[in-house]
Amino acid sequence: MSNGVENRERISNSFRYGKEITCRAKLKDVFERVEIRDLLVVLASLCAIFNYGSSWTGLTGSQLTLLRLAIALFACLLIGLRFPWKSLELYEKAGLTYCGFVFIEGLFGRISPGSAWVEGITGALLFVVPSQLRRKYGKDLAGLIICLMTCLIIALVDIFAIATAGRGFVTQDNEFLFSSNYLIGDKFLLAYMNMLCFALLYWRFPSVQSLILFGTISLFVCSVIECSTGVTGTIIMIVVIALSYPVRVVPAGRFFLPATTVVLAVVAVAFTGLLTWGPFGHFITNFLGESSDLTGRTMIYPVLMSLFLKKPLFGYLTGNGANQAVTAACGAADAQEGLFHILLTNGLMGVVLFLIMECTALRDACSMHRREQGVYAFIFAMTACSVVEINLGLPLLLGLSFFAMSLTSDE
Repeated sequence: MSNGVENRERISNSFRYGKEITCRAKLKDVFERVEIRDLLVVLASLCAIFNYGSSWTGLTGSQLTLLRLAIALFACLLIGLRFPWKSLELYEKAGLTYCGFVFIEGLFGRISPGSAWVEGITGALLFVVPSQLRRKYGKDLAGLIICLMTCLIIALVDIFAIATAGRGFVTQDNEFLFSSNYLIGDKFLLAYMNMLCFALLYWRFPSVQSLILFGTISLFVCSVIECSTGVTGTIIMIVVIALSYPVRVVPAGRFFLPATTVVLAVVAVAFTGLLTWGPFGHFITNFLGESSDLTGRTMIYPVLMSLFLKKPLFGYLTGNGANQAVTAACGAADAQEGLFHILLTNGLMGVVLFLIMECTALRDACSMHRREQGVYAFIFAMTACSVVEINLGLPLLLGLSFFAMSLTSDE
């Protein structure tokens, strides 16, 4: 009896101090124990994230939205429409509340409401599916299933992107066009999914060798598709993970990253000059090769607050509605800032629900193990990059859900 207590204490201490904890599930377990229906649920949930491209599907934007909506509803039917609320974790309830709010606002939106429906349903799936798999198979095998399915899909997309030298399907000599025509959509989504794969593979193989190998692959792909945000995000991930050896020095806690998201949004709007000051400006212009005005962002940020004040509580209801408001105000395509995009789309209510969701998903961040540090680094990098991109979407929600699932004990 005493030996059992000592062993549990020793394991608990190894978790607490971040020693290397590896996934005990094996690849053969996926084929022997996992039902086909569960694999289809994961596949459909992932496919609903992607916005694809009209150049190879031959579909219009509305038709692509309907396709994604059909895929998401198919996943819902597979797992059952009745979610067991009493058995859901707090972070699941917070995630479903935020995604439900996004969906409901879409019902009242006049401009492309289908995109809000897809975001709401798919986001809810990304919070429910990992935990449902954990309850059924344990978090080791659940994490392996998600890691395997995600990385297989993105590997195929990466091979295509590399084979076409980053050009995608479009053959014209137009950088803007061919940057948005990969198998799963635009270059930003492809970059974020590569960063997520880096995090998931590090979760499966937490070692210095994995950090170097998978970090290099993510950097290479982001460079091929010419996504400076992906390059920056991958570098941040590598630094954050590297700083966890031998002792984690990067701050972690339920409030740190949500507070950082808010601070970066305030800096972008109220202190825009800081983003191009000194070493930041040198990194942007000389290393990333971007313009000194952050590709026009310094002209966009000053108008965001006035747009928010016009509809502060519930926003413009849909993402495209918010984008059209920005276009009418300054000619830009969108807000180019993650939290302000949510603020303009879903208003103050949406931002509050988003931050609550993030806080609940990160509530055990202080006690994360070595393998979770890769997923935490992904969330950290997406938060840092949100100051210049609208990246607080579905890939981040999957990262938050996976992180919380991995730190939840098996029942």
